[in-house]
Amino acid sequence: MSDDGQVLDFLRVQFARMDSRFDRLEQKVDELTTRVGALEIAVGGVKRDVGELQATVAHLSVRIDGIERRIDRIERRLELSESSDARV
Repeated sequence: MSDDGQVLDFLRVQFARMDSRFDRLEQKVDELTTRVGALEIAVGGVKRDVGELQATVAHLSVRIDGIERRIDRIERRLELSESSDARV
C-alpha cells in the first residue's frame, strides 16, 4: 500500500504542476487575445488613415489637373506657349 500511496502522491504533485502550467498558459492566451484585439483596432485606424490620404491625393490630383488646364488656356491667350502641333 505504501507504494500505491507514493504513486498517488507523485501523481497529485504532477497534476498540480500541470494545473499551474495550464493556468499560466490560459493567462498568456488571454493577454495575447487582448493584444491582438488592440492590434486589430490599430490596423483599422491605419486603413482608415490610408483611405483618407488616398482621397486627399485624388482631390489634389483633380485640382492640379484643373490648374494645369487653366495655365494652358492662359498661355494660349497670351500666346506664350508653342503651337499645339509642337506639343507632346
